[in-house]
Amino acid sequence: MLHVGCGRVDITPEPGLPMVGMPGSPRGERVQWPLRSRVFLVDDGERRIAIVCLDLVALVSEHVAELRKRLAIPGEIAAENILVACSHTHRAPFTETGWGAAEEPTRSYLDLVLARSTRAMVEAVTGLQPAELGVGKVLATGWAFNRRPIYAGGQVGTHGPAWGNGFTGMEGTADEELAVLLARGLDGAVLGGLVDFACHPTAMGHEPG
Repeated sequence: MLHVGCGRVDITPEPGLPMVGMPGSPRGERVQWPLRSRVFLVDDGERRIAIVCLDLVALVSEHVAELRKRLAIPGEIAAENILVACSHTHRAPFTETGWGAAEEPTRSYLDLVLARSTRAMVEAVTGLQPAELGVGKVLATGWAFNRRPIYAGGQVGTHGPAWGNGFTGMEGTADEELAVLLARGLDGAVLGGLVDFACHPTAMGHEPG
């Protein structure tokens, strides 16, 4: 019997840290949408796997390995069976000094993410219960677009203009499929799930958030 457990924690820092991914790296002034760390844990009796979703722009491989090692202990799971994914929000603090952030605040925030994500894993393990999985998909027309135009000579740009001299067409079509994997307990109650949709979440423009 398949068992599923889900955990979720808040990884929003106190206002004041610079945010990666925006011109000038504006500092957070308030909380409009909390940042989350989520764990989706699945155990089929032979192997346990986890998907960890973080509201961060990215994590470098060194920090992914560190997070996997931390979560493997409370999750009673092999580190290589933990998949770490970032939502790529442009409204989260720096997690790597190589991107232009000051070293100490960056490490302090990363420590917060690691510690709280560990709590999310504990919550997921505690909540493991028999479950059934269901999947569904739909076309979310108009929500996504291809941003890679091709120019004369085969050069491809990112966010380049799709008009004017030299523009020959787009590199491909937009992926408009939205897919959902849903876990329900044996009583039919929703335990959690995963959503897959290709987008680049640069919401809120350049305003401080």
